[in-house]
Amino acid sequence: MKLQGLQLRIRKPGALADADVDTLWRLRGRLIDLRPEIDPADDRAAFFACIRAAHRVAVLTDAEGEVVGFQDISVHKWPKLLILQGEYGFLEPRWRGHPMLPIMTLLLIVPPWVRHQRGRDAWYVGDAYPSGFLPFARSFPVVYLAGEADVPAAAADFVAWLPQRLYGDTWEPEASRVRLRTRPRPPVVRSARDAAVVERYERVNPGWAGGYAAFLLLPLDARFLQGLPTIGRRLRRGLTPRGRRGESPPPTPAA
Repeated sequence: MKLQGLQLRIRKPGALADADVDTLWRLRGRLIDLRPEIDPADDRAAFFACIRAAHRVAVLTDAEGEVVGFQDISVHKWPKLLILQGEYGFLEPRWRGHPMLPIMTLLLIVPPWVRHQRGRDAWYVGDAYPSGFLPFARSFPVVYLAGEADVPAAAADFVAWLPQRLYGDTWEPEASRVRLRTRPRPPVVRSARDAAVVERYERVNPGWAGGYAAFLLLPLDARFLQGLPTIGRRLRRGLTPRGRRGESPPPTPAA
C-alpha cells in the first residue's frame, strides 16, 4: 500500500531475511539509546528473537526504498483471553504525523482481533515510555496503565500474571513497570493535553527516564471502536495539503 511518499508492507516474520531484520534493528539504534551496561550484540540477538516470534511486522519505506519505520504485533490466546502485544514501534521523526501511521496500526490490530476473538476478552498490551503512551491517549477514549486505580477487575486479574510471562524477570510487579534495555528520550509535548497525559503517566511510572516502561492496556471492544473516528479525523487532516505536520509516532509501545 502506498500513500504520500510511504509504502507499507505487512510481513510474516519468516518472509524477512536476516538482513531485513538487521535493518530494523539499526533503525531502532538510531532512534533510541541502549543502557550503558547492555552489550549491543546481546541486544541484537534479543531483537532478532522477538521479531522472529512476532505474528506480523509492518515495515514502512520511503520513495527511495529506505526503511523509515516499523511496528510488530504478537498474538497470545487462552480459552477466555486474547492478548495482542506490541513490542517495537519506531519511526524516523521526519515522518511523524503521516496519515499512513494509523492505517498501519489498524492493519496490525484489527485482522487478528477479528479472527481470534471468538468470545474471548480481548486486549492490546505493551511496554510504553511516555512518548509511546501519548498517541494512545490521543487516539482512544479508554486506555489504562497497570498500577492505576481504575484498571478494570478483568484486566487486573491478568496483570497479576501476564507481564511476568511476557517479560520474565525484567517485570517489576511492585512498581508495575518493565526494565528495558534502552534509555528513552524525552517526549515531545505540544499541548496542555499532552502535558496532562505525561503527568498521568509519571504518577504511575516516575522513574521512566532510567529505562523503565509502564505496562499499557487497551481494551479491544466497543471503546476501541469509539477511537476510530478520532483516527479518521487525523487521517483526513493528514491527507490535506497541510498534512504531515503532526508530532505523533505510530501508536505502539517502543522498547
